[in-house]
Amino acid sequence: MKTHLIHVITLNSVKIGEADRLLDLFSYRHGRLLCTARGASRMKNRFAEASEPISEAKFWVSFKEGRMSVVAKEGVIVDPFRKIHSDFFKLNLAFFISEIVRFFFKRNDPAPSFWIFLRKFLKNMEDEINPLLFAFFFIKTLQHNGLLDKICHICGFEIDESAVCEKGGFAHKGCSVGGFYVDKAVLNPIFYLTSIKQEKIRTVRLAHDIEKKVAGIMYKMLLMHIDKPLKTAKFWEDYIRNQR
Repeated sequence: MKTHLIHVITLNSVKIGEADRLLDLFSYRHGRLLCTARGASRMKNRFAEASEPISEAKFWVSFKEGRMSVVAKEGVIVDPFRKIHSDFFKLNLAFFISEIVRFFFKRNDPAPSFWIFLRKFLKNMEDEINPLLFAFFFIKTLQHNGLLDKICHICGFEIDESAVCEKGGFAHKGCSVGGFYVDKAVLNPIFYLTSIKQEKIRTVRLAHDIEKKVAGIMYKMLLMHIDKPLKTAKFWEDYIRNQR
């Protein structure tokens, strides 16, 4: 078996046996990987810290031919996102983000551009959280998976000033087969956010009620593509419900 160095964001970690951990990793080059971290539960060093969920790390792993999982015997922490881990509220919201990534990104399907986006998103979460930041994450997740565009996913023509959200994306109201209506005041910010880079999101300021509407609509659209309840959804739903 060959040993490879992989750069990852640890999405989830579960203890198995007395000393090992089963990790769900989102790697830059290989996409999501299931990894067994030998001895990570008992080691009081950087390997144990790197195995913690919601952290950026590097692992030396062995790939087994014909298998979807890898084995790690050593790892080092790159960024533990300490400001997230020290804030219970932020940490629960980060677990919510992790669960969405685990649903939309399949194993062994590389997505390097989204990996970079996710790392920057978590860094932004350390400094500030607001409804628009999460709306931006929902939009970019759907967009990366080909579920969001400025054209009607039914007739193929450009969306006008009104639109309906559906499972396949946006559609003209007349083409809709059962989605929910999005008014112009919300549609315009959504289409704007599809075109900007993450570095700019912190400078965008909208009316608070518009930010909440954009976040709420994109979350509803995200749920159209998820066929099982999100275990961590209540953390984000409580957060958005308590926004004033």
